Amino acid sequence: MRGYLDETLTPRVEVTLFDIEKIGKDFSCVIDTGFTEEIYLPVKFAEELNLEISGVEPIMLADGSITKVSIAPIFLRWCGKTREVIALIGGGKDILIGIKLLSDYELKINFTKGVVELL
Repeated sequence: MRGYLDETLTPRVEVTLFDIEKIGKDFSCVIDTGFTEEIYLPVKFAEELNLEISGVEPIMLADGSITKVSIAPIFLRWCGKTREVIALIGGGKDILIGIKLLSDYELKINFTKGVVELL
């Protein structure tokens, strides 16, 4: 799977997310190695995909504070395979891909070429 570095040198990959009717839509997602879960969706994307909230979970933020986020199951296409994961849903503007999705892959970032690879 290949991705790219955006204008701020943030690593991104295109991921297909499926709505409740299993219709896929591609989204640019930030690879966030500080995020320990699978995927984080800002509320606007969860609403766009008509996800069904299944609960609320506390999470610890980078500054050590605790906040609560909604959770919902979602299907996504990741490295050529469709799989179901639990999405965390809250504020923000970017969809985040966390280390639980990255853990089976080698992440390579070539800053000089602007290329991100998952091998």
